[in-house]
Amino acid sequence: MIPKPNGGYWDKGWNPIKMQLDDGYNYLKGGYHCTHCSPGCAHCWAEALNKRFGNGIPYDNREVRLEIDENTLAQPAKWRKPQIVFVCHLMDLFHEQVPDEVIFQVFKAMANAPQHRFLVLTKRPERMLNITPEIHWRLGGLDHIYLGVTICNQQEADYKIPLLLLNNHFKQNWLSIEPMLGAVEIPQEQLKQLDWVVVGGESGKGARPMHPDWVRKVCNDCQEAGTPFYFKQYHKKSEGRLLDGKEWNQLPEGLML
Repeated sequence: MIPKPNGGYWDKGWNPIKMQLDDGYNYLKGGYHCTHCSPGCAHCWAEALNKRFGNGIPYDNREVRLEIDENTLAQPAKWRKPQIVFVCHLMDLFHEQVPDEVIFQVFKAMANAPQHRFLVLTKRPERMLNITPEIHWRLGGLDHIYLGVTICNQQEADYKIPLLLLNNHFKQNWLSIEPMLGAVEIPQEQLKQLDWVVVGGESGKGARPMHPDWVRKVCNDCQEAGTPFYFKQYHKKSEGRLLDGKEWNQLPEGLML
């Protein structure tokens, strides 16, 4: 069983996309794949888990085939108890090598399980912005799906948050600042359009430090904007999850199952 990261705010990780790699002799099946595309990817915990529990292949630029695992795809509709489900938490649903129709099949499976709340997170908001209008047109309103982007510094915030907010075909959105590698200032007019903000430091071997002032700034700005704020962790487990003696675990109303 693959463990949840510390400070987890979701109930299940759901990974219906698996890879096939043509190594010149045969196809190596199973496991996951992604590609580093951000400074935040340097110590990717999902890559480490894939190396240990999956196919052992690093998240590099090799050509792979990413396909639907039909058995996994059907699981959410069978889960009767409402749950918060993190979609493709071991890769990026909007990765360049995921075919459009595969992405559609994943959204269709989510549409067929409205009892849950699905968290979708990407480092590739450009593709998300391009493809989700057609998904919305084909499937209709999907208010139980939260589309989000993940950033790690101010440069990514300035570029990716506006792209997320342009995606008005889905009612719910969220922002993950993880791993937080520097101070980030988000304008109030943007924060007020976000349904949720999650902040977390990098963990594990070689984790890059995160200053409490960086977290405090985002937290205070979220409170001013009325946006729920969730602090996941510092970069050291020993430092816990408290900010100024308080645990910040606010959830948007729609995720209070």
